Amino acid sequence: MLLLECSGDTRLWQAYLEGLKKFLAFRKDMGMPAAWPIPEDQVRGFLAVESLYSCSKTLTYVAALSYLSRLSGNPDPLEDAITRCMVMGLRRQVGILREKYTPITIEVLRSLLGALESVCVSHYECLLFRAL
Repeated sequence: MLLLECSGDTRLWQAYLEGLKKFLAFRKDMGMPAAWPIPEDQVRGFLAVESLYSCSKTLTYVAALSYLSRLSGNPDPLEDAITRCMVMGLRRQVGILREKYTPITIEVLRSLLGALESVCVSHYECLLFRAL
């Protein structure tokens, strides 16, 4: 864990270490066995308990569990359908959604068309894109 901490952003690794410690403490407090790969019911229980305090921190903690599990050659504990739905619910509460799309406006379209000359290979290609 120390080598991993030195290899990247120290704040991220501190948050990951905190998440791992909280998960291990949760498992101990609940009398759950220390099993690897992490059983799905343990992850779900951890999500349910920790989300009562801070949704954003809980997302960081489960990201740590996911990363460390995959790093050790085990399957991702978040790939379970129910767990994935729980994580999506937490993301909704925090405001992190990948499905946020906005329709293209005329102003955005005009700015894209204005950049065609710098992107296109030929004048003909530029005319084709403008025709669409």
